[in-house]
Amino acid sequence: MVGASPSGAWAGKAHQLARFENNHWTFTAVRLVLCEADKKLHGRFNSGWEALT
Repeated sequence: MVGASPSGAWAGKAHQLARFENNHWTFTAVRLVLCEADKKLHGRFNSGWEALT
């Protein structure tokens, strides 16, 4: 998951899912993810990512 303020080659890809495949990066905009760290679903809203309870 790309952070809120990426730079360089990642600029313009904020909050997107990054995947390296076939020697290049692909990016996908996502609205819902399962966080491995806290085992909760997180949704992306205008204010940023929020855990869904």
